[in-house]
Amino acid sequence: MLKADISDVFARIMATYMVQMVLGLLVAAIFLYFNVTYKRRFLRSWALSWLAFAFYMFAMFLITEQMSHKQPVSLGYTIISQVCAFLQLLFLLSGTYQFVTKRKPVPVVFLMWTIAVVSVAIVSVLMYQDNPTAFNERYALRYGLRTLLLGIGYLIVAWVVFFNRSFIKSFGQQLMAVFFLLFSIDQLYYCTIIVVNLSGGRMEIPSFFGVIDLMLIAMIGLGMILWLLEDERDKLRKTNKELDSFLYSTSHDLRAPLASVLGIANIAKYEVSDEKALQLFSMIENRAKKLDAVIGDILNLARSKKMELKIEVVDLNRIIEEVFSDVKVTAQQNNVELKYQGEGNNFLNSDKNQLKIILGNLVSNAVKYQNPEEPNPIVEVKLRKDARKISILVSDNGIGIPEHSQPKIFEMFYRASLATEGTGLGLYIAKEAVQKLGGEITFTSEEGTGTTFKITLPYLGK
Repeated sequence: MLKADISDVFARIMATYMVQMVLGLLVAAIFLYFNVTYKRRFLRSWALSWLAFAFYMFAMFLITEQMSHKQPVSLGYTIISQVCAFLQLLFLLSGTYQFVTKRKPVPVVFLMWTIAVVSVAIVSVLMYQDNPTAFNERYALRYGLRTLLLGIGYLIVAWVVFFNRSFIKSFGQQLMAVFFLLFSIDQLYYCTIIVVNLSGGRMEIPSFFGVIDLMLIAMIGLGMILWLLEDERDKLRKTNKELDSFLYSTSHDLRAPLASVLGIANIAKYEVSDEKALQLFSMIENRAKKLDAVIGDILNLARSKKMELKIEVVDLNRIIEEVFSDVKVTAQQNNVELKYQGEGNNFLNSDKNQLKIILGNLVSNAVKYQNPEEPNPIVEVKLRKDARKISILVSDNGIGIPEHSQPKIFEMFYRASLATEGTGLGLYIAKEAVQKLGGEITFTSEEGTGTTFKITLPYLGK
């Protein structure tokens, strides 16, 4: 019975080592992938740390297997376990150092550290190897030194992760720091057991500590991955914010000199009599207007992204009237009838600016892309309401969208037709605004017949 119990204990320990080895390989692969994807050098060191940990666990598995069969423990396996345990800590500290300082270690210096760590690991195993009576010394150097260094090393990393400003304050950062600290305590507890036993006391390792080791390692890996994803998301958010600010300020600054160019070109029509010069000024004015339209769309996009939602009671009838007023001149020039079908008072809680951006772009496009062969061009806006949402339909009998272009019309700068001088930003901006309001936009279109866009928006609370 006792023999069976001992076999079960060894089996559980070996299973724990194998699971930790697989976990180490998995996390190492994830960090290597992130290293290639994000081009952040510290991830390579962290990946090597987990790879060294996997080999450390594999060596411990082989050692335990030999012990379970009452075979002499291989010196080679012991050296591998010690070297990999020390390298695991070295790579972890190196990666953390690289992240905090944003500097790559000097290759020669790092090589010297690696040689020193490997040498200490090997020497700690070989010392007293030929002395059969020096069991306590070998035990202290091999297991005591290992647990002591791992405990101190993980404590240092926990302190750096929690207090250094390079690590963003997030759930992943807190999880990583807490479990680094707990693993440090775990290793220092093992070291305490070794010291007590070597001092003549009697202290056993609880049987459930293998499961605790596995849980701690798993949570450390999860915390590191979660923190990395949160850190990348934070960097992406800051980059997008800076890009939005750049677009807004640059577009805004470009508009002033462009307005001057348009003003000069307009004055020239009345001050210059030479036909060739007038033709050139007209070309300048047309191109400046096209550039102004592009800058205007970029400003609208920047405003849409930059502005926080302001939820208030909005009168859709009023917004549609304003949109129709904005395109009235162009509509009259193209003999386009603007038609609106509403049902009484159309109030809803939403963001007025976003709604105007959406409807402004859709109605403007509908007026712009009319069919020249259509005798009665029309753009019509309809509203449909139910208890949970409101639908806005913008229909026209214009040139329609070719079938091959329909999957791409919401892409930035994509123009389905070259018949008119659009910027290719209108539908992209409209979709961004719709999504910001938590709605969706769909369409149906037939080339030569017309297009209908449907915007479905939820009723937003204040």
